Formats: sequence, structure tokens, C-alpha cells
Amino acid sequence: MNYKIKYPTELGEVKLKDLLTFSKLDKGNEQLIMYKAFELFTSTSKEALQLIPYTVAEKVIKGITETLNSTPKERLIIELDGVKYGRIPNLENISFGELIEMDTFGTMLAEGEAVHENAFKFLSCLWRPIIDEVEVRNGQNIYSIEPFTNEYLESDHWLRFQEHCPSDIYATSIRFFLTLRIELLKAMQVYFKGVKVAGHENSSQKLMDGMEVLKHTQQEHLEHLMQPLMILMELPCISYNMMQKQDS
Repeated sequence: MNYKIKYPTELGEVKLKDLLTFSKLDKGNEQLIMYKAFELFTSTSKEALQLIPYTVAEKVIKGITETLNSTPKERLIIELDGVKYGRIPNLENISFGELIEMDTFGTMLAEGEAVHENAFKFLSCLWRPIIDEVEVRNGQNIYSIEPFTNEYLESDHWLRFQEHCPSDIYATSIRFFLTLRIELLKAMQVYFKGVKVAGHENSSQKLMDGMEVLKHTQQEHLEHLMQPLMILMELPCISYNMMQKQDS
């Protein structure tokens, strides 16, 4: 019998909701991890998996593991449920509301708290439907997105991200957010260096020192986000030994 199992070969083919579910599995339960890996990433049931030859299952597991071990590539445009979304293209025109909401949800994610709802609400602030797009020669299209409103935090919008969002934009979006935060801190430090209020020099210095510590901490988080999602999200490893036990 000829067995063909389609598995993701790039992170853009893996839904973030499935990856978050996989990350929450008991890392000590090898059998559960193996079955859930096939169920989440290939739509193969436990019953069907038991009939698949070991050599086929091994090839699939190697492919899935290689994909999860890859480093996410930067993307500015994605398509969710037939709608094209673009990441905020112009940071100079970012609104205060956008920044506050991204800060609320993005800071926790950057510090390793991959809560489902926070992740998708953060992404729904950062990515919005494209309303105008112009093709340019270098392959990087110029586009504009819908203005930010609080409606993007309501269920219809962020639940669409929860259902369809690809996993590759997760780490790159948090990196983008942290880079923005670091640049803002730099600008604020320059501002406070130029503003000296009589009798408050010590307070200003303490504030700048605190900003420097925060900037350094966020730089460390930024470096951590350069790692593959397998490490970044502490995903469980799929045991080849367990597969051999099932085959014997």
C-alpha cells in the first residue's frame, strides 16, 4: 500500500493555535506527544497512525521536527480566511491607542507568557486588513491598512486570528514590537538628557538609568526571539524511541 502523508515544510503552513496547543502538552508523555504531533500537523488520527509503516512515520516526524526547528522569516503581508492583512507599515504614524494595546499584550508575550488570548489580540492589533496596495519593482509592495479601533480587540476580529493565524509571524511580530520599544526608549533618553529641571537632576538621572536597564532587558528578549520556535516556545520533542516501540 502506498502511504502519503502531507506535513508542513515551512512555519507558514503551521497554525499558531496548533503550535500553542502542542507547547502545552506534558513533555514527559512521549506517546501523547507523538499522537498529537500527527493529529495537529498532519490531521492523522491515532487509529490511522497505528497502521502506518514505521519508515513512513519516521520520515514525517523528521520533516515536522525540521520545520519546527527552523527560524521564522520576516513577512509583512499574510492572508487569513481570504482577507489580506498587512503589518503596521509606518511606525512614525502609529497611534497612541495602538501602542497602548500592543504594549498591554506584547510585553507579556516577549517575557515568555504565551497565553492564547494575549497572543491573538496582540497580533490583531499589529496586523489589519489592507485597504490599498501598490506593487513596486523590488518585490516589497507598498500598502496601507485599516485605521486602528478598539473593534480589533472584539471577538470577531481576534478570533479570526486564533483560527487562521500562521505560526511564523508570531516571533517576528514580537521582535518588531520589541524593536519599536527599544527605539522609543532611546528617544526618551535623548529627550531627558536635554531636559534639566532645577533641583531634579538626580531624579532625571535615576529615570534614565532605569530606562537603560529596561532597554538592556528588552535587548536580551530580542536576542532570544531570534531562536527557532522549537526553542522559543519550548516545544516538546517527538521521541523516535516511542515510535519504535509502537512498531515492534
